[in-house]
Amino acid sequence: MVQANILPVVGSGDIYDPESAISKLKYSQAAAIMIGRVSRGRPWIFRQCLELLTTGSYNRVTLKERLEAAVAHARHMREISGDNACFRLRTVLMWYTKDLPGAAALRAAICREDIVEKQISMLTKAVQAAEANGFESGQPI
Repeated sequence: MVQANILPVVGSGDIYDPESAISKLKYSQAAAIMIGRVSRGRPWIFRQCLELLTTGSYNRVTLKERLEAAVAHARHMREISGDNACFRLRTVLMWYTKDLPGAAALRAAICREDIVEKQISMLTKAVQAAEANGFESGQPI
């Protein structure tokens, strides 16, 4: 399809991690790929894809980096939405809890909370507990 088309072809869909992104790019011979839903709660996937494409490997995300991204996301949303951010964060913070030990209970607790700083505190405590127990962020994250 790429050779038969004079317009650049952009691949999308079925991208779950940096490996699948680069595979789609190479297999389809597209000019580019679009990364959508997989980036929710994983903003580093763009950096990882670039690293994999240019160097053949990429750096894994630590729990600390994941927490820092979630907290930055939450605080930015609070700046934009004020006190109403807690309602949107009930969805957004869920993205960052993927594969954490006790994630279901954590998500339920965050969804019951209506103060942003308390939501952040819950996530922070969960990440610290996971680190203290030797948990490492799994992939794909």
